[in-house]
Amino acid sequence: MSKYEEFQEWLNQCPVKVIDYQDFSDQFQITFDVPLEENFNDIYEGYWFYYTSYYADYIKNNNLNYDFIFGPAYKGITLCSSICQSLYSKYSIISQYAFNRKETKLHGDKGNFVGCDIKGESLIVDDVISSGSSIMESYNLILESHATCENILVAFNRMEIG
Repeated sequence: MSKYEEFQEWLNQCPVKVIDYQDFSDQFQITFDVPLEENFNDIYEGYWFYYTSYYADYIKNNNLNYDFIFGPAYKGITLCSSICQSLYSKYSIISQYAFNRKETKLHGDKGNFVGCDIKGESLIVDDVISSGSSIMESYNLILESHATCENILVAFNRMEIG
């Protein structure tokens, strides 16, 4: 069974109510029968490890090169850390992660980022892409920090234009 077929089977068993999904090369086109936020609340309530294990499988099976995994605030915070946990649990791969703050912190632990140093090659991860604005913002923040990004992993593409 391919990873795509395995992911389809998982979606069918998961409480996320997906009524249509199709494979277009490396992207999924998905139509939901209830609002997307309601669907993902179900994933966050108990299916998170299974969900992030598909990211870990993709990273491992495609030999993605990265120095750290980056998750855009806010959902990306738990996503990047959970993917690191899945990579270690399944493959004993130790990965660093970081995420951005919505607002720069000017006191204490100052700056735009939390986690590892933003240097080297990043792998941006997100659960859903709608307009792409959070991905573009993350990409630009990473480049401004003199790091690079060759790969971005997103599970669901809502195929919206923003």
